[in-house]
Amino acid sequence: MIPIFPWLFSYAEIHYRFHLLVPLYYRRLPEIISDAPLRITCKRGQLPVLLIVKDAHLFPVSIDGIRVEISAGNERRMHSFSIGEQIAVPYWARSFECPVQEFKPDSELNLTVLIEYTARNRKYMSINDNYPGIKPEPYRCFYASAGLPYPPGWFAGEPHYHSNFTSDQVEFGADIANTVKLARALDLKWLFITDHSYDLDDSPITYLQQDTSLPKWHLMKKETAQHDNASFRVIPAEEVSMGNLKGRNIHVLAVNHDHFLPGSGDSAEKWFRNRPDHSVSEIKELHRADNLFMAAHPFEEIPLLQRITLRRGNWHSGDLLESGIRHLQIINSADLFQLEKNILQWSRLLLQGYKFLIIAGNDAHGNFNLMRQVRIPFVKLYSSRNQCFGQMHTVFSHSENEPVRALKKGKIIVSNGPFLNFWLETAGTIVEIGQMTTAKNAFLHYDQRSTEEFGKQRRIELILGEQMIGRERVLTDLRNGMEINLPHEGYCRMKMVTEKGGIVLTNPIWIHRK
Repeated sequence: MIPIFPWLFSYAEIHYRFHLLVPLYYRRLPEIISDAPLRITCKRGQLPVLLIVKDAHLFPVSIDGIRVEISAGNERRMHSFSIGEQIAVPYWARSFECPVQEFKPDSELNLTVLIEYTARNRKYMSINDNYPGIKPEPYRCFYASAGLPYPPGWFAGEPHYHSNFTSDQVEFGADIANTVKLARALDLKWLFITDHSYDLDDSPITYLQQDTSLPKWHLMKKETAQHDNASFRVIPAEEVSMGNLKGRNIHVLAVNHDHFLPGSGDSAEKWFRNRPDHSVSEIKELHRADNLFMAAHPFEEIPLLQRITLRRGNWHSGDLLESGIRHLQIINSADLFQLEKNILQWSRLLLQGYKFLIIAGNDAHGNFNLMRQVRIPFVKLYSSRNQCFGQMHTVFSHSENEPVRALKKGKIIVSNGPFLNFWLETAGTIVEIGQMTTAKNAFLHYDQRSTEEFGKQRRIELILGEQMIGRERVLTDLRNGMEINLPHEGYCRMKMVTEKGGIVLTNPIWIHRK
């Protein structure tokens, strides 16, 4: 029997009912969802629109066609696609290319997708999706004259994403092939497929049964390999539920690990079964040169109900030390208020002498422009733009597009679009992000870039962390080549915000006097 409590904080699902309790948004129809990337470039010239049909094996449907209306200012274009396909499978998806060359570069495009379909001999028409009660709002896509402003040797990507191998009573994502297509449109260069450990051990027939032969895990690995190449890296991973030192369920991103790691403590698959299968302390023995373990959303606020029913908790410094993990995914959405709170928690760890690196992702479940969720259980759904694929991303510098090796090296920034890099020059030596210096003072050099999409620099900061006094000092009157006094023990890092909401943070350069 499936517990009721996961549905109190789930992604939108219009089929679930609990005995005699039937949600107001329950429908005898499959979920039908369209989507589009947040940005494309003029060089691409085509805007991909994705259409997903889920659970048509329960509620067969015929997708007759879609009409995509694209507008910007007074310009308006309509593209029609005839489909005429009967669908009766758990997951179906198709993408459609819409020409946009006639629109003015560096403008925001508004999209509306009209979906026409037939079910039980009745014709339906929905705008963008068929979720009841969600007011349709246009998708927004910035039509950029240039790609993201990252220099050669810098590679932007998404480290936390759920594909359709995450599929259970609570969540589902999009297929890997279409995800890669939309990720390329966003000008990203790499992607980690981080599906839940408690989904990857399920039977392909039903998520209510486990299959010890792990067919879903093996198929996920096969599909990532099929789409992985030098120009766009697709790396298999898991979001593993493990226990912190207090026995609470927390999540680990296990990237490119050679064998499956079980974890179902917070899966809600069985009544009252919420104790972790394994502890994060076991990770210390699993580190290899070609894998990577990261703390998933370590500072996320856990709702009380999840703490009680799913035994969820937070990462603590002891968990990080016991596991040997250095990379913290402190950014898990585009919520700037939450981002600032998480940066504060990270800085407190830095001031205590911990050398943790930050990454940014979105925890997107196949949502590229909008996410749909339950606002009031059994009563109301809603949509937001907080966790859209590639909205916040991680950018590393390396000679090749090798995400695991590069992230371990530590020359990493996190951004929603603008670029900022810095380095210190001392006694003829260059010290870069992720490295350490013993110097007392140094010359500061930095490279900052933006585009029309994100606007001009509004504020740029150098943050100096003094571990001996437990305080950060912020310098704002900066000049390239200026000499700065460095902390005795600590670090320096940088931050930039732009006029149109762009934000970029660097990881630190560490300072340690002998």
